[in-house]
Amino acid sequence: MTTLQRILFLKKQRNLSDLAFERELGLNDRLVSSWKRGISESYLKIIPQLAQYFSVTADYLLGLSEFPQGAAAALGGLSSDALRVGRLYDLADGDARAMVEIALRRFDAEAAAELSPKTSTA
Repeated sequence: MTTLQRILFLKKQRNLSDLAFERELGLNDRLVSSWKRGISESYLKIIPQLAQYFSVTADYLLGLSEFPQGAAAALGGLSSDALRVGRLYDLADGDARAMVEIALRRFDAEAAAELSPKTSTA
């Protein structure tokens, strides 16, 4: 999803017309229409304002994260190392993301082996 698609999706979730949205944010009338027609990308200049308005992170709006409230909120209560892995995954793409996934699967397998009951050979 592009930045504009995310903005329009969040606007739609609030059931706002273009005009109501523009007025709530103090934007010029018909600005959203110019975004939709590709005439303007001025929404990129107000990402912090839009993020605050929608209660999402700027990273989410820009497509850098799939977590609207950020990885930390989505992974609440995890250790700082776990949050770092989540952030790394958010930033990774292609081969790097695949490497993170391989490492996580290996970690899961090792953790499961440690937790499984040991069988006695006696």
